[in-house]
Amino acid sequence: ADGLLILNPQGIIQFVNPAAEQLLGFSANDLIGEIFDLMLTDSDQTEISIVPPNHEQVTVSARRVAIDWQGEPAYLLSLRDITERKQIEEALRISQARLTEAQRIAHLGHWEWNIITGTEQWSEEALRILGLSLTSPHAIITPIMYEQFEKCLHPEDCDQVLQALKNALLHHQSYE
Repeated sequence: ADGLLILNPQGIIQFVNPAAEQLLGFSANDLIGEIFDLMLTDSDQTEISIVPPNHEQVTVSARRVAIDWQGEPAYLLSLRDITERKQIEEALRISQARLTEAQRIAHLGHWEWNIITGTEQWSEEALRILGLSLTSPHAIITPIMYEQFEKCLHPEDCDQVLQALKNALLHHQSYE
């Protein structure tokens, strides 16, 4: 559940729900009347790190919305623990960096082609092998479509690869 705080226009906490107590590591009695100093941009949303007493650091998505609280202007501050999501994002970033480095070292690349949407994704190394780069206008503006793929095949492999692709598309056979 999201932690919820209600702040007056000066940032003084007026209300704290149980989820906010748990997230912040303080009771509502300890928090109400205290200033919650959170500088938000025009978007009224940010990510912050919190280190509750006797806990590990958590990353929180904070969103502020103007409301009316007991007949007075106030702000509803929603706090969502996104620590696990941020850890997963970091692990994915590291994994992608390792894959990129392994492909660079091995001088091999990969690509994906969604035949339904026509979209393609090419690894940096696959583009480099083809003499292109991610900053090349050809890589961004003009996708390497099927014809370019066919041109990249070794002449001895061309018939076998194109037949395997045809079987995969027409007969739903594995493309290996």
